Amino acid sequence: MGGEKKNTLILGLGNPLLGDDRLGLLLVEDLQKNSRLRQKASFFCSSQSGLYLLDLLIGYQCVIFIDTISCAHEVAGQVQCIALKKSAATVYGSSPHYIGIHSMIALGNRLHLNMPKELWLIGITVNEGLQIEEGLSKEIQKKYGQILKKVEREVLGILSGRPLKGARPCRASMC
Repeated sequence: MGGEKKNTLILGLGNPLLGDDRLGLLLVEDLQKNSRLRQKASFFCSSQSGLYLLDLLIGYQCVIFIDTISCAHEVAGQVQCIALKKSAATVYGSSPHYIGIHSMIALGNRLHLNMPKELWLIGITVNEGLQIEEGLSKEIQKKYGQILKKVEREVLGILSGRPLKGARPCRASMC
């Protein structure tokens, strides 16, 4: 995408070969088709995790992660908007693959990189395990249009500085 760098990055995460885990990637591809969003944000999709994402975040003021949340006890397709607090001061993880968002930001700050000041997670609950499948589960396929609309509303709310009422601070167990 040419032109000047925008202040916000919308980052879709997931694995295209693990069924419903690809949902974050698909949603960001569809969000990118919205001209209002394209004017306000940059878009990127990644199958990477941990430290591999660090370079992507440098220079943005706000990053909105769109990813699945595996939760067998909740209804699949629920959209949750979570404000991620920059609270981690210590870098945890046994390898670069397993370093979480907070630790990645903490490391970037320690390295004096221009890290985002505002972090959001828009998580979509899925019930399916991580089975090798190229398609979405039937349950998520049926709800895809509704999920996309909810995610789009959440993103627009964040970009306008007015996240929706459902936005809540992150619980430590989710981050």
